[in-house]
Amino acid sequence: MHCQSNIINNVHDCLVILMLDRSGTVLTRTWALYELWQASLSGRPDKLVVLPTSWAWQDMMYPYVAMDFARSECRKEADRALLLREIQKFNDSSAPIEKMKDALITGAKREMFRSEILVVGGSPMKVLHAATAYALMLYLDSRFTDAEDILMGVLPKMEKTRGFNRHVETELMFQLSFVARDKGTSSRTEAYLQSCLRDGRAEDVGEELYYEAMLMYVRHLFEHQEFTKAELLCQKMIDMADDDSRMPVNLLQRFRARTRIQLASLSVAQRLAKDAQERIKEALNIGIQLETADGLIAASCYKILSECARLSPVEHGREEDLMRRSMSIHSRILGENHPETLDLKCYEAQVLAEEHKLAQAEALFQDVYRVRQQLLGSNHVSTIQALINIADLQRQQRKYKEAEASEDRLLTVSSVLLKHCRADVLQNFSLVVTFMETREHLLKKASPFITRAFIVFKEKFGREAEATKNTQKVLEEILAKERQQAADALGEAELNGSMEKYQTAEVFSGSLSLLPSSCSQMRTMCLLFKAGPTPYMMMQKTS
Repeated sequence: MHCQSNIINNVHDCLVILMLDRSGTVLTRTWALYELWQASLSGRPDKLVVLPTSWAWQDMMYPYVAMDFARSECRKEADRALLLREIQKFNDSSAPIEKMKDALITGAKREMFRSEILVVGGSPMKVLHAATAYALMLYLDSRFTDAEDILMGVLPKMEKTRGFNRHVETELMFQLSFVARDKGTSSRTEAYLQSCLRDGRAEDVGEELYYEAMLMYVRHLFEHQEFTKAELLCQKMIDMADDDSRMPVNLLQRFRARTRIQLASLSVAQRLAKDAQERIKEALNIGIQLETADGLIAASCYKILSECARLSPVEHGREEDLMRRSMSIHSRILGENHPETLDLKCYEAQVLAEEHKLAQAEALFQDVYRVRQQLLGSNHVSTIQALINIADLQRQQRKYKEAEASEDRLLTVSSVLLKHCRADVLQNFSLVVTFMETREHLLKKASPFITRAFIVFKEKFGREAEATKNTQKVLEEILAKERQQAADALGEAELNGSMEKYQTAEVFSGSLSLLPSSCSQMRTMCLLFKAGPTPYMMMQKTS
């Protein structure tokens, strides 16, 4: 479509109907972004309508977070330039992309309510599809609790509806598993995935949906180091694929390759390099047949082969070449800023760190941190993890000022998360808490901060909430370490007469008394330790 000025004027007045494709490609197109921008500026409440989309949400997150006019694509460069000039006329300094995302969420929500009003005499399934579209928008915006509430709320309403079958229910469970995974609720993720697998063998459930759920469950087991269960499930998938005659051949071959890649990853995690190589070569052959030696399947195989080379003394030294080949393919096909490309950069940085090339590793993590901060924000789990890696590498290089600055940034992030305490960010907060708990030099900063977190969680979520219990457990472990350090410092001070050690003992015993009264046993021990004047105070008085 050639971009004439009269076409632009028509866009101002027309209704915008958006249906997200499975890969989110529409969010990378200049024309689509321009129409979304116009919809976000319109005063009409019905300007934007968001229609239902695919059940597969896994590839939509990156296009959503990376929405950007500057990186958008258009069939004709002249059209793109004209549209960008049109946008620049408004000099909108208040983040137009954020307004567009708000418009997407509002449009999906309005369509859900409209479907509920029109359900009498209409199709109840339309309510379900509109609700899942709204839940998708909330999920993409990292509002996981809201998305989960929408999906769980629509499920009981639809169970007695004509047309609601096992496939639809499995779709809902699969979508809920995405939400629970990114929210960080591991037990719910597993429960939703098990429900998918339990119902997925019904005749009316699509094969592709069932395979995707199985692969996701394998990754879940892998992350929790349940390797035997994961391998058995992979073997089951291979046997199913060999007997499957309903699925298109190309799609089935892709699942065969992905299953073998996952099996090879399980072997690498158990340091079984030879088994991993055998499995990954099968996947590589399938990938070359489906795509080429420079396709994404092959790129994933090169990364596994790189890990195998690290484990094998015979092939040690080949890992960098294989890793760079994988990186090159991912960058060319997916882009430099894609999550999979960034994950490969993190892997390369870890390899460099193991080879004691700490400065190069830090530079790579700094690049990853910069991109993730720009796309995902400072509070995202992936951004926090990159900053933790940077802080650790700076300490290893004895760059203490830089390391302290990175650690202070982490404390600032966790303070912001605690201030706006929501269930959606507990996973992010937990990552910072684990970092502080496991670094001895941060114990003095950790105990008052985690004490405050415990109090906030107890008030917000209740004493019996998982977050409250986990925080109390971490707090008791930290204070036990501090009590031991205080006792050690006091003993050393009494032996050597060191005033500095007396001060250290007093500092640690002071932080111990901050423990909430609910941890009664530990608090009693702290108060006994602090009873009476401290040795340091007695020395000062004597002098």
